[in-house]
Amino acid sequence: MKRPAELSRAAFKAALQRNGFRIVLLWCEDISGATPGHSYGMVMNTKGKILRRATLAHVIRERDKVIAGKVAA
Repeated sequence: MKRPAELSRAAFKAALQRNGFRIVLLWCEDISGATPGHSYGMVMNTKGKILRRATLAHVIRERDKVIAGKVAA
């Protein structure tokens, strides 16, 4: 199966904003209010390139884990 194309920088920023995140250096900060004060790291390859599609999936998954932990507590 062919790997999906990488997101452009503009598409990545738009997708992050649509999901309630903003970029701060190499971190994605939650601005949706669901997890105030939390930041999630970007996913990079071994050469230091940011993998935008993987980062988007990672930050959404990690925020959902934090929210689930708050509900369980």
